[in-house]
Amino acid sequence: MNPVGTGRREAHVPVNTDKIVGGSRLLGEMRDLIRRKHYSIRTEQAYLEWAKRYILFHGKRHPKDMGAPEIVAFLTDLAVARYVAASTQNQALNALVFLYKQVLGREDLELANIAPAKRPERLPSVFDRGEIQRLFSQLASGSSNGRSNKRSSPPAFTSPAVVIGYGPASPPICRNSSVTAMCGPP
Repeated sequence: MNPVGTGRREAHVPVNTDKIVGGSRLLGEMRDLIRRKHYSIRTEQAYLEWAKRYILFHGKRHPKDMGAPEIVAFLTDLAVARYVAASTQNQALNALVFLYKQVLGREDLELANIAPAKRPERLPSVFDRGEIQRLFSQLASGSSNGRSNKRSSPPAFTSPAVVIGYGPASPPICRNSSVTAMCGPP
């Protein structure tokens, strides 16, 4: 309950996992074990959702009748057909490993050949010496486009977009081909 006059929202929003569990004994056991291990309510919710999706993906077959090939097929489908993020695929994997190892007591899982979800390309954020020299010379001259500026000194605050070459009338400072599409021709 919110204290009067604080304007704050409740920090704890109750999550009811009864809808996820439904009448499933297996999901009920999984929920009870998660709670005994004091996992967070959000982890409980996510793990139960992934276990339920896994069971539905395989036509409501019981996980004790399935194994590593079915897990690999499910996780590969997530990555290939549903284009989930790598972190989402990892969360689903952790939920299924918990289901099999902790709930069903199966230690014999050999999970190999899972198609990894595509991780986002990380662009470098480091300039080489030449780029730094051009950057400082532009800042020192008070111009971002090489032409003279009406001001005699650089402004007190220069927008980061102008500094790295994305401002109006400034040539982009790019050095590798993967960034060229964003920056324009070199």
